[in-house]
Amino acid sequence: MIYRQKNVLFVERIFIRSSKKIKNIQIVKFRISMKNLLTTLGPILMLIGVAILAVYFFTASHNNSFLIAAGVLEIVGVFVFTLTNKFLK
Repeated sequence: MIYRQKNVLFVERIFIRSSKKIKNIQIVKFRISMKNLLTTLGPILMLIGVAILAVYFFTASHNNSFLIAAGVLEIVGVFVFTLTNKFLK
């Protein structure tokens, strides 16, 4: 279940851990705030750039547009990572 309250996103997950005889149900709640999301935005952009590079490497058609998009995402991801961690902490 996902619900929102002021600038915080609450997520509830139910994990079922089973043993041989007893099943335990544990509810785990964690908060995703905008500050945490912004601090991880840079690495997410860099991972998208790496995924584009993997698509470029494994497909038969080699276009420079894949390389340009991946390079731009990598550079923007590094700048976003450094700026958000500098100003938000």
